[in-house]
Amino acid sequence: MESATESSDSSCGALSMNHSCSPGPSVIKDAGWTILDVCAMMLYTAKSNGVTNATLDKFLRVVALVINGKRNVEDDRARNKIPASVWSVKRALKISHEEQQKVIHICPTKRLIPTTEICGYTLHPHYNPARKTHVCDLCSAEWDQKVIEKDGNHFVAASLRWILSNVLYRYGKNVSTEGLAGGNTDAMYDVKDGERWKKRKLDGTDLVISVHADGAAISKSTQRKMYLVFVHLLNLPVGVRRNMWPLFLVWVGEALPRDREAFLMDLSLQLTTLQTGSPDFRPISWKDREGRMIESSTCIHSVWSDTPERAVVNGQFSHAAAHGCIYCTQTAECIDHVVCYRYKKDPILKSHEKIVALSERWHTLTPAEQKKIHEDRTVGGFKRPSLVRHWEKFDVVEGFAQDVMHQMDEGLSKGFLKAVVEGSSVMKLSKNQMNEIDRRWLSITVPGHDDRKLRSIRTYKQWKAHELPFSSNMVVPL
Repeated sequence: MESATESSDSSCGALSMNHSCSPGPSVIKDAGWTILDVCAMMLYTAKSNGVTNATLDKFLRVVALVINGKRNVEDDRARNKIPASVWSVKRALKISHEEQQKVIHICPTKRLIPTTEICGYTLHPHYNPARKTHVCDLCSAEWDQKVIEKDGNHFVAASLRWILSNVLYRYGKNVSTEGLAGGNTDAMYDVKDGERWKKRKLDGTDLVISVHADGAAISKSTQRKMYLVFVHLLNLPVGVRRNMWPLFLVWVGEALPRDREAFLMDLSLQLTTLQTGSPDFRPISWKDREGRMIESSTCIHSVWSDTPERAVVNGQFSHAAAHGCIYCTQTAECIDHVVCYRYKKDPILKSHEKIVALSERWHTLTPAEQKKIHEDRTVGGFKRPSLVRHWEKFDVVEGFAQDVMHQMDEGLSKGFLKAVVEGSSVMKLSKNQMNEIDRRWLSITVPGHDDRKLRSIRTYKQWKAHELPFSSNMVVPL
């Protein structure tokens, strides 16, 4: 019987009858532990949770070092006991997950005025004797922990300092700062002659990042969407940074806040600790190609997003519904349900200074004055104050890149195709001419990764976004 028992349980190994696979902790506590007791417990716990032998080998080496080795006499045995959980280990080592990421809860209160949207204000914890709750200072609502942990009521944000420090620790050796000694303050940057770059007045060691923010649908079977924010360190060489897009923030839910104040607030607060002039400023230390230790501040160069997303981030009206241009004060006109812009030579451009000045006094204006500004577009499409105005060395107008896909591909290209296919009175094309254009168009072989069968230009309304830019390059010569 004893030999059959020893070989019957392959997951726990060969154990004698005196040592079961899972001895009770009370036995070890009362009689003292033995090596076989500890081994049986570790092997049972590891195999019952799917731990591989390779992982268990690494763990057993550490255990053997502790049990078989000699303990430091200065390590107080009574005070410094071996931790019994992962939480205790991190607490003993002073490791906090907030150094790398943190969970931020936002208020899920739904407001019906002016539109159906959620509050989105950042909550702060409130500890009751009975349960843990979170309070919103904006709408005076108190929420239970279980409610705000549902999808859409919180997001996870990584530490911007940790992201930049980690990237520079791995790739800072590719950045040379040798030219700084000779007074060349552009030694770290690719763009040196652009007007926007000169107006920023950057220091020679400033870290410059670009932010990409957009939403994405998870699948067609659910209404949940993801909102992702990536950062891009522009100081790295092009070959290195091309595929280097660390994820800064992720949100999942159905009711995305109409104003992204919750997301912008966390990014703004983290930026203040990385920018000079702030009382909480702490530079990022890293080592360059020459082996020198560099201390740098951080600023945002540009924000990349589509037209609807840009409108809710920068607090300005978008192209939709004739709200105006991104850079100038030109107002669009709706002609035949199509947003159109009349040609105007040297239009008045939007000003960073004017938008920032109006943002500072916006809450002192009466509702009638605010409505008049929205209707008259007197400040070039100003909609509401945005937190981006607090970003150091960032232009709230020129800091946002053009939305090529929506404005050029799905805007100009699609409008041109409509004029060719449906605007016979404008283009004055005969039926034979249209057939010849379509024949030449279908005879084109698309090179590279766009190798797919072309569709007739008469079906332009069903075209995908990547088909439209190719048409603007090829239909015009035809």
